[in-house]
Order: sequence, then structure tokens, then C-alpha cells
Amino acid sequence: MYPNPANNSFFVKIYYDGEGDYALSVRDLFGKEVINDKYKGSDLPEFEVNTNDLKNGIYFLVVSIMDNKLKGTYRVVILK
Repeated sequence: MYPNPANNSFFVKIYYDGEGDYALSVRDLFGKEVINDKYKGSDLPEFEVNTNDLKNGIYFLVVSIMDNKLKGTYRVVILK
């Protein structure tokens, strides 16, 4: 994930050789989902996440592959 801190968007690059669909969600510190995107496994493994509507703060990016069989959580700072 880059850049971090992010301004109006950040990029997520997926390193996974298997097949499956991706789900990306961004949650605030209270766990409220503020962004939710889904991508087909055939799409490119790099995604741009638009953060224009988010306020400054700390958020958590949750990446799920294959219906939560593989899952990772990453911290991202939004600083405008």
C-alpha cells in the first residue's frame, strides 16, 4: 500500500498467485466501514482507493481474497 500517509487516494498491490475475487474495505477507528470495493480475480492486481470523502485520521484497510479465506489488515493514515 502506498503512499502512506495518503492524501486523495492510495494504491494497493496484491501479491497472490492463486485465483479468487478480492474485496477491499476501509474502516475507521470505530470499525465503521467507509469504503467497500470488490474486484474480479481477472482484474489487475493493483487497485487505486479514492479517499476524497474521508477526513484526516487513521483508518484500517482490510483485504480479503476468496471469500475471506485469506485476509489482511493494514493501517493507513489520511492526511490532507
